[in-house]
Amino acid sequence: MKVFFRWSPQALSDIRNFDRQNALRILDALTRYARAPRLGGAGLHAHLTG
Repeated sequence: MKVFFRWSPQALSDIRNFDRQNALRILDALTRYARAPRLGGAGLHAHLTG
């Protein structure tokens, strides 16, 4: 199964504004997911208030 990502103009603008290290971490995580989407990963979690 192939995975494709469609980047909105806003998402492209946002990732270009990240510092290089964080932008590469995001792109690396997306690349790993695209290669093995069923492996998933740890879910996002946080205690959010407000």
